[in-house]
Amino acid sequence: MEETNEAIDIGNNLPIVDFLFNTAANGDLLIGFLLLYLTIGILLAVSYKLGFARKLPLLKSIIVYVFLFIGAFIIAMLGLKLPMAECLVIIALVLGIYRFRLAQDRKRRKNQTESN
Repeated sequence: MEETNEAIDIGNNLPIVDFLFNTAANGDLLIGFLLLYLTIGILLAVSYKLGFARKLPLLKSIIVYVFLFIGAFIIAMLGLKLPMAECLVIIALVLGIYRFRLAQDRKRRKNQTESN
């Protein structure tokens, strides 16, 4: 059998998926999907932590993240044809900016109350 170094066309123009399948995984479908799954899982965990996480006991927090990574498998399957990873990057950026601005605002208010 001959090995070809052609790019795998999975039928979309999604930059993250194309990068993971064609560049990072070097055309291997299983490795590409695993990288997509891990990317989506990490982005989901970051988005959850930035926007929705509350202080939970350790066991409950572990259970939440286990179910989050189970759901990441379904989202990764949808991410083969839909821009799931791209949307999660945008969500993480927006929530990160929100948290940064919120921290700046809290710091500013704390400094104002100390000076008065």
